Amino acid sequence: GDMGYTSGPYEVRMPPDEDAIAWGHFISVWRRDADGTWRVAADGGVMHGPATLSPDSVVERAGGGTQRGVPLDDEGIDAAGPALLKVDSEYSRSVSEHGFTASMDDFVDQSARFYRNGQLPFVGKETIVSAASVTETVWTDSEIRAAIVSDSGDLGCTYGVVQAQPELGAESTQLHASYYRIWKQDANSSWRVVVDVLIPIPPAND
Repeated sequence: GDMGYTSGPYEVRMPPDEDAIAWGHFISVWRRDADGTWRVAADGGVMHGPATLSPDSVVERAGGGTQRGVPLDDEGIDAAGPALLKVDSEYSRSVSEHGFTASMDDFVDQSARFYRNGQLPFVGKETIVSAASVTETVWTDSEIRAAIVSDSGDLGCTYGVVQAQPELGAESTQLHASYYRIWKQDANSSWRVVVDVLIPIPPAND
């Protein structure tokens, strides 16, 4: 394939030989250039508390949908981006109206990974649903900024911004965050979320 993604833990040391001062997980989407060189197409991540850095939490996927890496023709490539934008918007609207848990069956892959600040990744739909108190926020508005789709049309990435409330009826200030999602096509050629990242945007200092 011409596109894939990697995810794994990181830690920050200042200077490098001192104890770690921050921990988190990164998620990177890669695309292969015409000359075969892999380059980062999109990057995201979350911070959390101290964690054991084990390589088994690293994921790598490159396509895997019905196309099996066969490039689409020009018409197919032109249609793929808008199609993914539409699905992403439907997912955001569903989350706004019904919440993440109720949107799972229609949009989210069984093995999906949810990344939320302050938490280790939630892996698998059952884990995500059982952690609803953390993953569930009440969205009030969202705006998609861009979609990237692989040449084979079976892997894609979307990102945008959202406004949310921590909980229903809360009088607290709106939270602003950016979202970052990786999608792949399942056996029925339906787009499913495999990675869902929500990154808080710090309030501007007036």
